[in-house]
Amino acid sequence: MHTFEAIKNRRSIREFTRQEITKENLEKLIEAARLAPTARNEQPWEFVVITNQAVKQKISQITDPNGLFISSAAAAIVVFCLNSKYYLEDGSAATENILIQASDLGIGSCWVAGDKKPYCDKVKQLLKVTDKYKLISIIALGYPQQSPGPIEKRAIKDVVHWEAFLTKTLYQKEFKGNNGKSKKSKPKEKNSKKTGESCQKTKNASPKTIKKQKSSKGFFTQG
Repeated sequence: MHTFEAIKNRRSIREFTRQEITKENLEKLIEAARLAPTARNEQPWEFVVITNQAVKQKISQITDPNGLFISSAAAAIVVFCLNSKYYLEDGSAATENILIQASDLGIGSCWVAGDKKPYCDKVKQLLKVTDKYKLISIIALGYPQQSPGPIEKRAIKDVVHWEAFLTKTLYQKEFKGNNGKSKKSKPKEKNSKKTGESCQKTKNASPKTIKKQKSSKGFFTQG
């Protein structure tokens, strides 16, 4: 598979078959990770590969609800980095390489957040990792139970800025992040007979009644 196709076809997979991942393919994922870009060539990363079901189950419980599905994955790779200046950038680059290589091999993956999560210390204790390392990510791996279809992404024209940043973009105007769907406000309705009747009732009501009256818009009408 070409690199762009691997990137384009990658999806976050949370349901896996029972098919195991070979050691050879797991090592290919680590090989891709260790070749990631790294600030000052520090290479602060370490990778813990987990195939033991009991350990996967414990991580699943520790990271619940974020990583509850890890227990059903064929394997997981836990990414740690030394607490260096650019640990998060380096570890994230390595994590992304794993996701792309997995896509190339037809293996499903899902990035479970690590850094700054409340379960970081518990995961480190479980895997016997010292305090000088930071948990970057936990990557669930397995062959997809289903092949998810394409998802809507913001178009190039909506995200690119040539030579300088433009303050107005389609994202700022319409895109609200509802699973990639644009959310536009509904046009205001013109005054209707019903609206006029409501206003008349409010006008004729006593101040006490007005204060207690709740309109269909969800706020209290003040007199």
